[in-house]
Parts: sequence; structure tokens; C-alpha cells
Amino acid sequence: MSVGQLFGETHQLSVPIYQRPFSWSVDEAARLLEDVAYAAGIDEGQPVEPDYFLGAILLLDSSVSGGPGRSTRDFEIVDGHSVW
Repeated sequence: MSVGQLFGETHQLSVPIYQRPFSWSVDEAARLLEDVAYAAGIDEGQPVEPDYFLGAILLLDSSVSGGPGRSTRDFEIVDGHSVW
């Protein structure tokens, strides 16, 4: 799955309440978001990066309660290991 597909309009990602607090600084989080936006081709004039490696992410599909006909799928971020 490409970064653009993962963070596109058809997927809704959330961090469940049981996860530990986020410990990155604002600068580190901003750098990650900029990198992801670039890889997804979200920045104006930027090409999509086809080989962007985000790392392992464990997602729980929580969209089953929404029923048929939903336009998005909901995923909870259970675990992740990004490689920088």
C-alpha cells in the first residue's frame, strides 16, 4: 500500500486511549508529517515517492461496526516501528 493510499480519504486512523503518551518533540513530529506529505504527493508540485518506507505499523480494523456502504475504513494504530 502506498503512503498516499494509507493516509488518503478512504482510511481514518486514530490512536486508541490505551496507548502511551507520544514522546516526540514538536520538531520531530513536524519532520515526520512533512516526510509523509512529501511521499504521498500532498505537497503542491511534489511527485509521489513510490519507494517510501514508513516501517512496520500494526493497525486494528475498527470499521466493522459502521456497516455496509461506508466510504471510509477506520483503523486504530496499535503499534508501530518507524525507521529513520
